Amino acid sequence: MRVSRAAAVAAMLLALFGVPAALGQTDNPPPVLVSRQLAESQELEPGDVVRLAPRADGAGARAFRIAGIYEPTPDPSRLGSVPRAVRLHLPDRAVDLPAGSLLVLEKALPHDVEAIEDSTFLLTLGWTPS
Repeated sequence: MRVSRAAAVAAMLLALFGVPAALGQTDNPPPVLVSRQLAESQELEPGDVVRLAPRADGAGARAFRIAGIYEPTPDPSRLGSVPRAVRLHLPDRAVDLPAGSLLVLEKALPHDVEAIEDSTFLLTLGWTPS
């Protein structure tokens, strides 16, 4: 009788760790941190168990226990590493902004921003008290 490799691995997992571990279930899943935005949008709290998968179709999902919630902070050194193409529309013209561009606009100048492709950009507003 020939035993497949998958059956042999499953039998070994059952023997070593018991049924729950072989099925990907554990009483004490590893901890994970989630962002405040994700926690709010999905109504997650510390202590909740979530399943995360490395693939969009959910294959290979594993259980994790939420250990805490963090507040993401932007890393300015990484902002320029994201490929992007953005077009700024002004009242009299459109301006294409390549990665790493800096543009200063006058106060109250009407404008809008269009993503030419998947993009990330940083908008900073500043003013002086009058």
